[in-house]
Amino acid sequence: MAIPAFADLNKRQQYALLVALPLLGVVAFGYLANGALTKLGPDPEVPSLVRKVEGGVHADIQAKRDQIILHEAVIARHDQVAKTLALLTDEIQQNEERLPKEAEKTEMRLMIEKLAKECDIGQVVFKSVRILEGAKGQADYQTITYQTEIEANLNGLIRYIDLIEKNQRFMTVKSMTLRPGRLGWDDAKRALSKGLHSANMEIVTYVYTKPSKVPR
Repeated sequence: MAIPAFADLNKRQQYALLVALPLLGVVAFGYLANGALTKLGPDPEVPSLVRKVEGGVHADIQAKRDQIILHEAVIARHDQVAKTLALLTDEIQQNEERLPKEAEKTEMRLMIEKLAKECDIGQVVFKSVRILEGAKGQADYQTITYQTEIEANLNGLIRYIDLIEKNQRFMTVKSMTLRPGRLGWDDAKRALSKGLHSANMEIVTYVYTKPSKVPR
């Protein structure tokens, strides 16, 4: 059946066709646009109440952005952890270097005696020092105790302990027994005289028995 020409149509048919064609064009455009928008997905800039279609290209783009943000956070966290580990490694290495080696046990005993003789405040008289070695066991270090006996006045005793615990080599006074000095009479000064206090102390340090685990 041949389609009649527009000029052959009557006025009512012409008016109807003029109205119908634009409507068909709008419907076709709406259909095609809806398909394209469905593929693109909702624009994240559009308020959520207006969005009707989930997924699409916009959702993929946002997902990629979220992954990038997550990866950047992981990288930043990794750098911070690496810096913290580096600082801890340096601190551990410095502390290990303060500990005497196993062959230096005798040198440490001599140092304890030397610090007593070179005490620059008060009065300190060195008496004796004895080495007590702790059990090695399964630990990475061995406890070494130096049982030390000195006589000192109060200022000398405080200064000696300070020299021990602030020494470049790690040492600490674990315990101390103090016997007060005797009181006497100084005829020349016509005043009471105070004898030196007797102090027995346990000075402790540690010796590594296994190779250091810190990379050098």
